[in-house]
Amino acid sequence: MGEEAVVYVREDGVRRSLTWDQMAREVASLANWLRGVGVGRGDRVAAYVSQIPEAIVALLATASIGAIWVGVGAELAPRAAIDRFNILKPRVLVAVDGYPYRGRVFDKYGDVRQIVDSVDSIERVVIVPNMRDSVELRINKPVHDWRDVTSTRGLGLSFEPMEFNEPLWVLFTSGTTGIPKPVVHSHGGVLLEAYKVGLHMDYKPSDKFTWYTTPSWMMWNFTVDALLFGTTILFYDGDPTFRNFEPYWEITEKEGLTILGLSAPYIHAAMKSTIEPGRQFNLKTLREIGSTAAPLSPQGFEWVYTRVKEDVWLAPISGGTDVVSAFVGGCPILPVWEGEMQCRWLGAAVNVYDEEGRPVVNEVGELVLEKPMPSMPIYFWNDPDYRWYMESYFNVFPGVWRHGDWALITDRGTVVITGRSDSTIKRKGIRIGTLDIYKVVESLPEVQGSLAIEVKGKLVLLVALRPGLQLTDELRRRINDALRTQLGPYFIADYIIQVPGHTND
Repeated sequence: MGEEAVVYVREDGVRRSLTWDQMAREVASLANWLRGVGVGRGDRVAAYVSQIPEAIVALLATASIGAIWVGVGAELAPRAAIDRFNILKPRVLVAVDGYPYRGRVFDKYGDVRQIVDSVDSIERVVIVPNMRDSVELRINKPVHDWRDVTSTRGLGLSFEPMEFNEPLWVLFTSGTTGIPKPVVHSHGGVLLEAYKVGLHMDYKPSDKFTWYTTPSWMMWNFTVDALLFGTTILFYDGDPTFRNFEPYWEITEKEGLTILGLSAPYIHAAMKSTIEPGRQFNLKTLREIGSTAAPLSPQGFEWVYTRVKEDVWLAPISGGTDVVSAFVGGCPILPVWEGEMQCRWLGAAVNVYDEEGRPVVNEVGELVLEKPMPSMPIYFWNDPDYRWYMESYFNVFPGVWRHGDWALITDRGTVVITGRSDSTIKRKGIRIGTLDIYKVVESLPEVQGSLAIEVKGKLVLLVALRPGLQLTDELRRRINDALRTQLGPYFIADYIIQVPGHTND
């Protein structure tokens, strides 16, 4: 097929793509090469890449021979990648030579050398030339040019037969609630879950779809899954907040995107800028906007419908790396309610429990799963007795998965996520969800972002302000006045400290 399967757009204007036929040829060639160097069922193939389409080819080739994929974004520092790869002991590393971000080029050769020197299991390195015309890396392991290992023609796709519960890939949680968990998902579970996601996201072969993500995050895998529906997927390599948040809206106009996946922090930050996407860009093809990474505020809904497009379908979702999917989110046949997610998703027995483990409606409690769903992890890597797994999900309500989110299910079946229950601060016997604090503080025009932490019983609030602004006593007073007025006296910060932010020029 000559139609585009994967489109790659770079911050500096470079555009390239893979057709379905090209992708199949490259997958077959790379799979043949991996077999030829001895990689097989159960071996690990690692990737240290940006948003390049070659990463998708590498994932599909790895899966087709029964090997296990572990990918991280090249934006990660080498130490973080080394820690992850040393757990998995991959035999082959696929790496990008560099990528652009905010007008700079980040060369990755030095980082790749550091990774190879520190991960003894790596036998070979395949370099994807992205910012260079040739491969010039010199290390003490064989280095291969991506173009060479994917150049063989005339090979048909072949697939290693796999059991339903054999491992497909290992994803790492963010580590916000402890050290990153190496989560292992199964071939069968991911496949079933991906088809379910397609029903809720309403993917069509005529769609062109992207999500604001990185290969370090499960939303990259979530985006790749859309290929199952014949949907064209697009990846943007660069900073979406660059040039006053214009890149994604510019891409939507030029490429004719029909589905644009963003994050709540992106939308909340864009609200404080001067961008008006609906006025500045032709968004006639855009029918759906997704949002995840944090709860989207009612003000975020209002901004989308007033500043972006009044007839777009806004469908926030919430789930996690743990299941490489969502528990709650959009549905194409249900109404949209401001500040709420439309429903609990198919195959996810979602409920909300109070502290005694009783289901509650119209009341905030712990989000739980009462029954298994296909893409729950089959295990954590290096957790043979499942102790870490059980402690992570089943240590509060026996036999019931506790996800670590505060949530509310309304009597009409919609869902509101109010924050992480395991990032709760307790003051004078009162539990405080940090998301409540962030909503208030970040509604102030001066504040770009915030982080609340508890230190020896004191509430410390870190704030990043808009470029050029300094934290004054008057602004401190306004922040605490807003917290007192909107949340109550227990939410007043003991210390408010300014930390560096970033510009969006």
